[in-house]
Amino acid sequence: MATSFMKQNQFTHLTDQEIVVLINQGKKELFEEIVHRYNSYLFKIGRTHGFKQEDIEDLIQETYIKVYENLNSFHNQSALKTWIVQIMLHLCYHRKHKFSYTHEQAAGEKINNQSDTLFFSLNNNGEEKIQNRELRNILEHIIMELPEDNRMVFLLRVLLDLSIKETAAILKENENNIKSRLLRAKKMIQSAILKEYSLDDLFDLHLSHHNKIVAQVMQLIQGKKNSVIEKK
Repeated sequence: MATSFMKQNQFTHLTDQEIVVLINQGKKELFEEIVHRYNSYLFKIGRTHGFKQEDIEDLIQETYIKVYENLNSFHNQSALKTWIVQIMLHLCYHRKHKFSYTHEQAAGEKINNQSDTLFFSLNNNGEEKIQNRELRNILEHIIMELPEDNRMVFLLRVLLDLSIKETAAILKENENNIKSRLLRAKKMIQSAILKEYSLDDLFDLHLSHHNKIVAQVMQLIQGKKNSVIEKK
């Protein structure tokens, strides 16, 4: 068990290039590390294209199969992440047009659970969890309403954390256009958020913290009151 853990830990610290070399040398089990590294990125791509959970899972699996089948032809001309993202985007494009052509609906359903969203919260507080989910849904709706050119730039640059250069290469645009579209996307998101929330809502004291402060203050006051009575 300890040896297995050490191997997994060692694999985690290998670079993408090192993992690709080892896989091509016959260590096929290391492909699992690639899946672990890029699942969340591919899921975000699927969501920003409007696909529902089962469609995204199919697209992700198809992407990894294509990556695996063509790994011998990957010669580090670009980052592995960029290459995988390009494959997923290509599949999403064709799937989306297929749905459009056959008049099928790939998404359109309201996001109701955490497993089917772009953003994840680790907060276990019930009320905060509801508020976080509400904010997450609003943000996702806003992003989905962006024009496609701006949405794709926001996806690659912000959600997937690709560089301006990598984003420009994937979208086959010059870097100045990417910067302009990104700025425009951020301004549209900011404007849409301000329509959903008033300035009074910003930095608002959460109810749970409010109640905690009230209880603490009243406990201190009660202590002072008892102290005064004892002195008398």
